[in-house]
Amino acid sequence: MREDGKGVTDHKASNESMNVENNGGAEIERDGQEKSHREEQKKKGGEEEEEEDNDNDDDDDDDGDDDDDEPDEWDQRIEKTGCAKENLALQLCHYDTGDWRKCIDEMNAFRKCWSEHQNNERTHVKDNDISDF
Repeated sequence: MREDGKGVTDHKASNESMNVENNGGAEIERDGQEKSHREEQKKKGGEEEEEEDNDNDDDDDDDGDDDDDEPDEWDQRIEKTGCAKENLALQLCHYDTGDWRKCIDEMNAFRKCWSEHQNNERTHVKDNDISDF
């Protein structure tokens, strides 16, 4: 501050004359120009995001990977084992309980089915074929 008083500014008066608003110390807006500019940018950004979302939606329809109506490769493999019903019961039990150890009956039923359909031999042979490479 100068002793002669020249160049001393009353900050409150200065802020009011410039139409400056302080929103919790986070933003300073002058004459609404910055605010309107930000609003325009948000609108433009929002439109671009919507377009991107629409593009992603179209891609999902073409892939069909997320469509639960059609069996995927894993579902088809489970069906071929002949134990799809037992596998489903085991998966649902685990989903409900969150712990495989609470699904002993379902696990035993699945293992029994697995053995009855000679899946142990099928997987053993397939694993051996793969390891030969």
